Amino acid sequence: MFLFKRTAALAAALLLSGGFAVTSSYASDSNGRTMVAQRGPMGMHGGEFGGGFGGGPGFHGGGPGRGRFGKNGFGGQQQVHAFKHGCHSVCSGFHSHTRCDGSTRSPRYPIHNGVDVAVPMRTPILAIADGVVVRGGRGPSIGGIGLVLRHPPAATGLPTYTYSFYKHLNAPSPLPWGTHVHKGQKVAESGKSGTEGNTHYGSAGFSELHVEIWADANANWPSGHLTDPVSFLRRTHGHTGWFCR
Repeated sequence: MFLFKRTAALAAALLLSGGFAVTSSYASDSNGRTMVAQRGPMGMHGGEFGGGFGGGPGFHGGGPGRGRFGKNGFGGQQQVHAFKHGCHSVCSGFHSHTRCDGSTRSPRYPIHNGVDVAVPMRTPILAIADGVVVRGGRGPSIGGIGLVLRHPPAATGLPTYTYSFYKHLNAPSPLPWGTHVHKGQKVAESGKSGTEGNTHYGSAGFSELHVEIWADANANWPSGHLTDPVSFLRRTHGHTGWFCR
């Protein structure tokens, strides 16, 4: 049993795809994990969260209130899912089919292209290695507000260029395109842009940092292929550093 205290609550949001309201309450426990309790009406198709999402599309399970956490969850009305939070705790890994809160990703984007960490708003985001700012700003393909850095071979110890892509920022980076950055330099701050107003998190959004690594690239963005950011940082043998603090 977890001993945890409530630290925040997200307002109820109307999920357009199912036409029902959901309330998500977040709390932290003594082990440094975030707990999310989701409440909603019974759905037509059951769901993973014992009816917590009203059995909306994209969730697995049988009849009303039945899901992977046991019959009815908490009376079919509430269920709790724990996930780690903090800069160094990945809560949704590379190629994961679930979000930080344990929910299944949408059919449109079923596989995660990077890693997510659940961090407070305005957590400092750091350059993983020496490089140059090559893209930044707001847009649907950039995850709300995003930033892309290009890292030359000398900065990573690898024979090709690498790009690090940060999404869901609090505001555009103050660094203009073409700015040279150094390993460990603060380049932006985390936020929840791109999560606000969507059908999953609703108007409140969700504060997190999404990081992608494009490896085996050339000097022109976009290029290369997606790779697991955590594995990439490990195999560069100290040339690179972590992406937030």
